[in-house]
Amino acid sequence: MIVPLYESGVKVLAGSDSGAFNSFVYPGESLHLELQSLVAAGLTPQQALITSIINGPEFFGLSEFYGSISENKIANIIILDKNPLENIENLTTNRATIIKGKIYDKQMLAAMLKDMKN
Repeated sequence: MIVPLYESGVKVLAGSDSGAFNSFVYPGESLHLELQSLVAAGLTPQQALITSIINGPEFFGLSEFYGSISENKIANIIILDKNPLENIENLTTNRATIIKGKIYDKQMLAAMLKDMKN
């Protein structure tokens, strides 16, 4: 059912709910699973990514700040080892993340996760 909606121009939004009363949906991981589900339902990986990267900011009136990389936009970036346009599961091949100009490589991110679990 998602493909006919998408093809007719309906702006599909990705963004799994999470919060204090939703104990089994975790930010990040749930979005990856949601994007994989959109691809399994018939969208291309590019179309699935658009539901999050482009349509989300557009819906909230934040396209001026998010959705592309250009001057005066918030440029949090993930650098992947593999192309998610070839396989949406490649979103999990994070090599580094850039947030507010600071680079967090794979080892730094793993250490941060380990510290959070302790």
